[in-house]
Amino acid sequence: MKKRHEMVAFVIGVVGCASCVVLGSVNGPGIGVSAPCADSSVGDVYRSVGVAAAATESAIDLAKVGKLAQAPATAQLEKGEYVLDNGENARAVNGIRWSLPLKQKAAAPFAVSVESLFEKGTEGTATTAYSLYLDVRYADKTSLYGQTHSFVPRRGRGWQKGAVAICPDKPVSHVDCYCLLRNRDGRVRFRAPKVKVFDEKTEFSLFDTTPVVVAQETSAPVLLLHDAAAENDGWCAVSDGCTAKGVKVALAQTADGEATRFDVKVEATSSADRALTLAYSVPLPEGRLEWLDDPRTAIVMEKGQYRNTMNPGCGVGALSRWPFGAVRAGGDVWALGYDPEAPAIFRVVANGGLRRLFIAFDVGLTKENREARFKFVSFRSNGKDGFRGALARYATLFPEAYRVRIKKHGIWMAFRPIGKVEGFEDFGFGIKEGAGDSKWDDAHGILTTHYTEPTSWWMTMKTTNAVSWADVLTYARAEATKAKPHPYAKAWQACTYHDEEGEITGAVCDRPWCKGCVWNMNPLPAIPGGEYETKHGVAEYADRYNGKSFPEGVDGEYIDSAECHLPPRIDFNRANFRYAKTPLCWATASKRPGVATALSIYEYVRHTADRVHAMGRIMQANGAPYSWPWLIPYVDYGGQETKWIVKGEGAWQPMDDRDLLYRMAMSYGKPYCFLMNVKFENMTDAMVEKYFQRCLAYGLMSSFFSPNASGDHYFTRPDLYNRHRGFFLKYGTLQRRISEAGWRPLNGLVASETGDVFVEQFGDRYVTVFNSGDKARTARLRLLGNAPASAQELVTGGAWRFVDGCAVVEIPPESCRLLDFRQGR
Repeated sequence: MKKRHEMVAFVIGVVGCASCVVLGSVNGPGIGVSAPCADSSVGDVYRSVGVAAAATESAIDLAKVGKLAQAPATAQLEKGEYVLDNGENARAVNGIRWSLPLKQKAAAPFAVSVESLFEKGTEGTATTAYSLYLDVRYADKTSLYGQTHSFVPRRGRGWQKGAVAICPDKPVSHVDCYCLLRNRDGRVRFRAPKVKVFDEKTEFSLFDTTPVVVAQETSAPVLLLHDAAAENDGWCAVSDGCTAKGVKVALAQTADGEATRFDVKVEATSSADRALTLAYSVPLPEGRLEWLDDPRTAIVMEKGQYRNTMNPGCGVGALSRWPFGAVRAGGDVWALGYDPEAPAIFRVVANGGLRRLFIAFDVGLTKENREARFKFVSFRSNGKDGFRGALARYATLFPEAYRVRIKKHGIWMAFRPIGKVEGFEDFGFGIKEGAGDSKWDDAHGILTTHYTEPTSWWMTMKTTNAVSWADVLTYARAEATKAKPHPYAKAWQACTYHDEEGEITGAVCDRPWCKGCVWNMNPLPAIPGGEYETKHGVAEYADRYNGKSFPEGVDGEYIDSAECHLPPRIDFNRANFRYAKTPLCWATASKRPGVATALSIYEYVRHTADRVHAMGRIMQANGAPYSWPWLIPYVDYGGQETKWIVKGEGAWQPMDDRDLLYRMAMSYGKPYCFLMNVKFENMTDAMVEKYFQRCLAYGLMSSFFSPNASGDHYFTRPDLYNRHRGFFLKYGTLQRRISEAGWRPLNGLVASETGDVFVEQFGDRYVTVFNSGDKARTARLRLLGNAPASAQELVTGGAWRFVDGCAVVEIPPESCRLLDFRQGR
């Protein structure tokens, strides 16, 4: 056996948890256990230095902020308070703005806070229309948009304090801060804006989001526990059978080749609400460390922390976008990842100063739900293969998550009968959202999916008058008590969301498809009489699927708004807590436990997938993968409605490489299609061709829907689709070919030696070559391994020959070329 695979154990005694013994390995993961330990209240491995000691808070001078008010809305400074007044104008744009020049040298947490008073206007629940809103500008010129705290627009609540706390993934240059009252009526006040930053001169390290000093040196992997709700709490070591900080820990681990799988359960010893973070931390070897941010990006690590996350609106405000995180060190890639079978709100973080890689889980416990369980894996892969090799290894550890059930790929049609499209055969349709016309679809090889949307009831009121919050509440309650109520009204009673004050949540709306209110409903499948039971009833499934064999009839389920951005990010309705199978989480500011929306949607999608997959049928989703890692393992056909021109009606603004790469890699070999939702008259033929070429570069498919996701459907307009028919025939055919071949994380055919020219391999024969820049590039390509010395280029035609293993080619801006190495032989 090679030396790097040897398991060399170290035994560490932990102060304050003296009977707990932690076993680990420098060369491999592992936790062993001796006798159960007593409660540990002191003796942390990482001792908190306290936020008060590590951070300073300063006030923002309201006299120096800028105004966003557009007439007739007004913004006035009165005795140290800003009054934003939109009157009765529901489309008003109003707010104040200031910039914070943080100029960070290393990523460090910060927080912005403000107080607000709602004086008058349409009442309802919190939305970003009335909010503290931050746009973070990183030192590398990239941005993190829309980090918000939304205020509740209801009179009588008094002054509300709102704060946005951010632990950035990389150093921050500056932050654009806004207090907003836009796209709604009313009058509000803002006062006392403040910023809290960590003092760079203070001697401490960050572990996750906690400023700490090392209290116990450890040279082994260790499971750590932190009480997020306890001020200045540190991190103590725990293991199987250990009771610490009021929770009992159960831990099982299983070796799987060079990987180790972990199964963790925590149980509260009392009925009190708890907000916890557990982290499994492994040491990294000496020498150079590189954080592997994504398939294209490796960052040489310094003393700070490194991660790639999005804000799920709960816990510490960070969820890993990828299913694992990895560091290249000592010739290997060291990785930690979540298990798709049992997720929790998690992130993988590398700390350069502490030389540790850890995976952290935010977990809430309550009297209604005193247990939480989650799983994760620790593994290694070849260092030369970087992130891509780690992704390939992760896929072998969880093969069911990457199973491709749809073999014939084709574009996505939203709702419309495909047979009514002139010459429909030219467009390469493969799947239709909406269960109508399933017999025609069956006869023409089209998959048909049944529509549902989690977390929502779009309650339409038949009125021409403006509606208020009181109106929609009265209407919903009356509907729920009718002898024959709307089915969603009964579900609304059973599983409605609550905010932290116990109030029902929803939003008054006036949309093309709904005038009334969109209500937030918790989609957990276990809630009796709830949204899931109403939308996925046993009788309805029997009617759709019993007595039929795939692909006869409806072929599966379609989940709209899969990564839903509509409801609050956490549900505080305690009646719903007991039904969560995944761990509860907690509010970032108050630490109050609740059901994380992201996990409740996971349960909705997972439960549905288990049912339809058992029948040999398929799952389609809009908005997966987008930024969560845990839906696509249960989705067979992903996609997204999108706008690649500014606000759907302006200049060309395509999706960038980072986001397209994410969709391609997370889909792996599954079909993925975009629906373009723009004012089609403003999307020129040149833009349309760029759209097709950019999607081709990533093995994704191109389609169209509607400017407002409702009317003026693209495929009802022969003037449009006939004009673009040639693009579907040329590029669409190639998109489907390489999509079916399947993306390969490790390219064994061709490498690019030219910046901004990206290459990706599909199957064992295809390579896309994409100039992502806005200028022509002379690209130098190098053959890998035993790849053939020539290939057929399928976009423009002709053969590319590699002389002495290299080819030099001119590629126009935003253009893709497709090489077929089998045809070129």
